[in-house]
Amino acid sequence: MSLLPVLVFVLVAGTGCVSYRETKYQDVKRVQIAFASDRAARTFFEAFNAAGDPGRRTEKHARTWFFLTSYDSCTVQGPNGLFNEAVAACDTNGDRQITEAEAEAFARGRSGGTAST
Repeated sequence: MSLLPVLVFVLVAGTGCVSYRETKYQDVKRVQIAFASDRAARTFFEAFNAAGDPGRRTEKHARTWFFLTSYDSCTVQGPNGLFNEAVAACDTNGDRQITEAEAEAFARGRSGGTAST
């Protein structure tokens, strides 16, 4: 029995590449937060929204090769995760209540200057 047909098949079939892509959308529950005053809430949300589109998404990519097959995996973070990150950055003492001082410091940190309210 000749190995030539098998060798030809392997060479022809092995010249292609298969690609597989998977995208996962991951969103978390929005944290419950209280504001010490309307001014604190306004300052926080103005800084949060001014930093860019609050609906922007962060993505994590992973690529793996196995033989001639590429596996691409992408995880997209939803808007609640971005909000939770902003709350964690703003609520410096972790009491789940944002004061005017915390909101103003958060706004200054986001703008790189002074916050105006």
